Amino acid sequence: MTGDIVWPEDSRLALDVVADAAADVLGVALSDVRFHGHRLGDRKALAVEWCCRLSGASQRKVAQYLRYGSETAVGKARKRAQAALAHEPAFGAAERKLIRRLRASKTQTKGNVSSA
Repeated sequence: MTGDIVWPEDSRLALDVVADAAADVLGVALSDVRFHGHRLGDRKALAVEWCCRLSGASQRKVAQYLRYGSETAVGKARKRAQAALAHEPAFGAAERKLIRRLRASKTQTKGNVSSA
């Protein structure tokens, strides 16, 4: 799992939280990410990659959540996303923005729990 962020198990975010944030950062609707077809290009692949890497979900769980046919399709999307990240600087900036947003949401969640 080269390049994966390894969050401590207790602080991993739920798949739905990561998917919603990824779609928002990419400027697409989550329903479009789930839609079968090639409407979003690399942005769909990036959403899949980020869901796998930043949540506690397996590729199989991501495939089910995003309505992919199989976890093999998720693996292919992840390869496409890694190539896109290497060649398109804007996608790297979007990834950094997503990670900052997710870290902020984790901090807010911890703050709400501890103050309750």
